Amino acid sequence: MSYEEIIEERDSFRVKLVADEGTENPREDYEHSCGVVTLHNGYGHQRYIDTADPAGDDRIRDAWSRLSERYQWDEAGRMMERYIRILGGVSLWETPREGANNLWYILPEKFKEVQLTDTFDASRAMEMLRAERDEYRAWCEGDVWGYVVEKNVEWRRVDDDVETMETWEEVEDGSLWGMIGREYAEAEARMALSVELGETCEVDDCNYVPTPGTTRCAEHKEG
Repeated sequence: MSYEEIIEERDSFRVKLVADEGTENPREDYEHSCGVVTLHNGYGHQRYIDTADPAGDDRIRDAWSRLSERYQWDEAGRMMERYIRILGGVSLWETPREGANNLWYILPEKFKEVQLTDTFDASRAMEMLRAERDEYRAWCEGDVWGYVVEKNVEWRRVDDDVETMETWEEVEDGSLWGMIGREYAEAEARMALSVELGETCEVDDCNYVPTPGTTRCAEHKEG
C-alpha cells in the first residue's frame, strides 16, 4: 500500500498526498533540454543503469565512446568537461551517494533552440542543468506524488432513515499524479482544495488562489 498523508481538512473536504510509485522515468517520458553522460554506474558491477540521454548531442556521445575505452572514467570525465567548454557549453558533474555518476551538459545550439534566443546565457544554462538533475534525482529517490481531494459523504439506507454511514469520496476531477518533489506537490494539493471550496480569484475563468487578504491571485492583483 502506498504511503499517504492528509495534509489539510476543511468544511467537509480534505486533500491527501499519496506516494506515486508508477511514474515513468522523467528522462524517458517527455522532452528535455540537457544531455547527460553516465560516467560510472557502480564499482565492479552494473549496479545502476545508465541515465537516459534523449537530449544528448552526437558529438558528445562519440567523444565519450572513444575516451571511455582509453582512460579511467574520472579522467575521461574531466576530458569531457574540457571538450564541452571547447564547444561553448556548460556542464555539471554529479557524484551522488548512490546511483550513477553523471556529467550533465547543454550546448549553445540546444540552449538557443529551447529558449528561443540568439544569445547563450551560461548562468541560465546552469540553472537548467540543476533543474533537470534535481528532477531526475528526486524521481530516483521516490520523491513523486499525487493528490486526492475528497468530500465527506453521509449515506442513508433506503429502508432506514435513521441508520447512516459516512465515507470519504473523491470529488470529480479531484486527483493529479506524477508530480516530482513534495514541496511542489503539496502546494498543488492545497490549491486544488481551495479551488474545490470556491476560494479562487474573482477574475472570470481564473482558478488560481487569491493572495492573502485579497480577492485576486498574484497574476491578476490590482497594481
